[in-house]
Amino acid sequence: MSEQFNYLPYLSELEPPGGLTRWAARQGNLKQQYIIYRSGWRPAEQGNKKERCALAVCTACHGEMELASAEAKPECWRAQPRIGFYSPETDEPVYSGDEITCPMCGSIVKVRHTSEIGDLFALREWTAQVTRIPAEGKTDRLAIVEWVTERHIDRQGVSRYRTFLWDAYVVEERKLVRTAGYTNLMYGQQIEAPLRQNTKFRNDFGKYRLLWPWDPAELVGTTAENCKLDLYIKAGGRKLVDWLALWRKKPQAENLLVQGYGKMTVDLIDKTSGANIPYIPEINWKEKRPSRMLGMTAEEFRAYRGKLSGEEYLTFKWTKDRGIP
Repeated sequence: MSEQFNYLPYLSELEPPGGLTRWAARQGNLKQQYIIYRSGWRPAEQGNKKERCALAVCTACHGEMELASAEAKPECWRAQPRIGFYSPETDEPVYSGDEITCPMCGSIVKVRHTSEIGDLFALREWTAQVTRIPAEGKTDRLAIVEWVTERHIDRQGVSRYRTFLWDAYVVEERKLVRTAGYTNLMYGQQIEAPLRQNTKFRNDFGKYRLLWPWDPAELVGTTAENCKLDLYIKAGGRKLVDWLALWRKKPQAENLLVQGYGKMTVDLIDKTSGANIPYIPEINWKEKRPSRMLGMTAEEFRAYRGKLSGEEYLTFKWTKDRGIP
């Protein structure tokens, strides 16, 4: 009988950790601020006529501005907005795509014309969460859940946020199970889609961009209790799913982290590519003792502990296999 459970009912009702949206909003792409502008009119300084201007709003301070219109950008192409405005600080022309200082609040902002905002202008940030999933009659499953926080900005400079589940990787007794909440389109574009659980393992996780704070005690009593995920992260590892997949296939990999070869292990995992379990042929996985796994004598193992990078180990292995001192 297969060990695989149906995790969709649980994951469909799973809520992001409290405060995650606010926390993610201050990180990475989401903290970028903008001046959004469009063409408008304002009273001329002399007479009763009106003059063309740029009506702008800052997303950081929500200050509204009327800025002097700049001539069309000479090298702009058909799809680009032609109108610009003059910076109140430098009196130089500014166009969509430039970066300036907001004249009202002093924030560093990017400039965007309303024609480039539309209804689909959104910023995204991914956050990985280490958590556990209960399985009735079985050991709790450790899971890496990835949340997406979206920041939607409208033409009035108002930001709205939402967070939803992107994918999840569940560690079972013998394998990893992937549940995805998105689908791939042409040109690598990915959009939100109903959750689906795959029967075969495929790793599209990559390196985490943000990691929600977690306690290593979360591992206790789960299917990955001895995976040493905390040591892997402490050594600089960011491919959480790669490490868990490798550990589930080769449990003795944890000994390398415990014995001071974490940095080397992280580097070797980072050199692998593809959506399958990391393949590291330079390590002898038939052995369980770390020194024998690495092809070292006891003296070499002690001497190199905590010092080798992945590239240095590969050089050591290459020279030793060829009898070069």
